[in-house]
Amino acid sequence: MKTYLDEDFLLTNETGRRLFFEVAKPLPIFEYHSHVSAKEIFEDKKYRSMTELWLLTDHLKWRALRTQGVPEEFISGEKTDWEKFEKWTNALPETFASPIYFWTHLELQRYFEITELLSPSNAQSIYERCNAKLTHFTARDMLRQSKAEIVCTLDDPLDDLRFHELLAKDRGFSTQIYPTFVMDKALNINAPTFRPWFEKLITLTHPISTFVQLADSLKMRTDFFQSHKCRLSDCSLDDFVFEEATDEEVTLILRKAIAGDALTAKEVAQYKTKILISLGKTFSKLGWVQQIHIQILKNCNTRRMELLGSDSGFDAMDDRSLVKPLAKLLNALDASAELPKTIIFSLNPRDTETIATLTHCFQDSKYPAKIQFGLSDWENLGKESTRRQLGKLADFGLLNRFIGISSGARNVLSLSRHEYFRRLLCDFLGSLVEEGELPNDEKYLKKLISDICYENAIAYFALP
Repeated sequence: MKTYLDEDFLLTNETGRRLFFEVAKPLPIFEYHSHVSAKEIFEDKKYRSMTELWLLTDHLKWRALRTQGVPEEFISGEKTDWEKFEKWTNALPETFASPIYFWTHLELQRYFEITELLSPSNAQSIYERCNAKLTHFTARDMLRQSKAEIVCTLDDPLDDLRFHELLAKDRGFSTQIYPTFVMDKALNINAPTFRPWFEKLITLTHPISTFVQLADSLKMRTDFFQSHKCRLSDCSLDDFVFEEATDEEVTLILRKAIAGDALTAKEVAQYKTKILISLGKTFSKLGWVQQIHIQILKNCNTRRMELLGSDSGFDAMDDRSLVKPLAKLLNALDASAELPKTIIFSLNPRDTETIATLTHCFQDSKYPAKIQFGLSDWENLGKESTRRQLGKLADFGLLNRFIGISSGARNVLSLSRHEYFRRLLCDFLGSLVEEGELPNDEKYLKKLISDICYENAIAYFALP
């Protein structure tokens, strides 16, 4: 019987084991979608406790705690760090066999050299040992230990990118930190955040009363991000319908929103479509990659959202048909040969085959695998989900062009999910070889692993 989380964890065949230890494990990490802040990295943050590092921003753990019936004051409320950690420890055994259970113990092993299973009986001891290490084990230390070569953060278009600028000048820190232009606040014209965001955009650029002026202001912000080595954008299309409109029509929609008037669903769709097309063309000119996330049903629990705010762990997978509007968006950009490199992420695994086939419709010779089907974070990085998507990419796409995962890291410890993915990838390919379904071509297999885990992303994003 194998031991839990031993060196052969998730590796069930000799070929996969060899590929992991000889090729995948030594490779550095390219994290292209992270929620870790540049400020924390620049300041080389010291965390006051394991709770601050591990629990205060991780919505997956929050969801697990709520499912166990843990009161909210022990999750996002005012209880002490120890009280929150203790509740997590009590709840963790009930997550048995879930990705959270694996990731939790993998993080304890890799960063704190703790091989015991976390449980109520040893919670106090593990908490104290982790906290003792955190007195000198900083955010940068964890990135170094992860072998994180590149980390891309998520940044609002109005961010001054001060910490990215300071990090770029820091020759003593080898991990490269790049910003990502996150479009959500610019897109969500019907959200309460839009008007204050819009007013700040004006102060940073120029007066805006027409769509053309808005587009120009956004172009000014993309130029600013470009000067800070940004080469990625990101957006969540949680309520996306493709509705084309003229500049004049969108100008009237914009003026209605700024005046505080309610917009119709069609007007919101027209505005979003116009912004996506305009920015997409800009990204194409700049050589950026756009990341598009679909099938997110935001803030399902309105009562809890009103108490705790948005993005507090109350989002779900949506099940609408978004492929047609997505295809129309890609086609509108491709019609003028201005479709940028694009990664499509769906939180709903039902979309795997559909999106995988859609990507073929918009490939061209300018970039290999220009349109990518991304492996989403959240529950989609679990063992079965990952294996299923690798199989579907092999069936419907070109697995050798896959750019690997982003962990969606809420904290620096989450980068260990790259190891989890690499083990699954090596085991997946190794099992096909040993079952005679793939040739045992050692040279090609090693190149394939290296490309998926690292080299493809380096070539695809082309960061400076």
